[in-house]
Amino acid sequence: MSNNQSNSLASSFSRGLKVSDLARWEWCNEEAFLRCHGVERKVTVYDQAGTAVHKKVVRPLSQPWEKEFFDKLNKQRPFFREIQGVKIFGGVDAIEGEGLRQGIVRFIECKTRGERSVPPFLVKPAIFQLQIYAWLFQPIISQIGYQLADVHYVDFVHRESMEIINRYPCVIHYDAIGQQVNGVITSLLRNENIHGAQETEPWKCKNCAVEFKERCRFWKDSV
Repeated sequence: MSNNQSNSLASSFSRGLKVSDLARWEWCNEEAFLRCHGVERKVTVYDQAGTAVHKKVVRPLSQPWEKEFFDKLNKQRPFFREIQGVKIFGGVDAIEGEGLRQGIVRFIECKTRGERSVPPFLVKPAIFQLQIYAWLFQPIISQIGYQLADVHYVDFVHRESMEIINRYPCVIHYDAIGQQVNGVITSLLRNENIHGAQETEPWKCKNCAVEFKERCRFWKDSV
């Protein structure tokens, strides 16, 4: 990466980060670095299919106590939390409506699959994304008078049948997640301790989007 590229990427960092981009750290450090510095890839048919499935799976929350919660929550927009001067932004993905009547907020991170199995390498970044969401919303949820659930979930949903293939319960240790996020932000800001997937998981590189490949500092055509 040239100095001009590096300076260009650094300037985009000040706009703030998206939770989904930051969570890619658990997939590939370099991809997370590029995403968080403003590099985007084209929307794929799989992205479109996933969005369509997500809209069908996530039930609109329409009960009075659900509307009350979202009325209070939406007054707190934009949703973000700040570390080292960097704002991390998140949107409301999926919140389980059942507990809201008792003042309990449970997050569900929904991922879609074309196959009926979930390989382990997809689970870790999905869980990290859920953890960051919960950590980001923790002070916001407390401020509007609600309590976060003890357990949140990552659901992998089959695109055709809409069935949940696997559900992964996740207990959030908020201080530990905050420290982990802080460590990732430090690495991104200093451009330190960043590794590509080439040495340990080269298949990720072969399937990486061209927008990331052409800027990657670790990619080699021989992979």
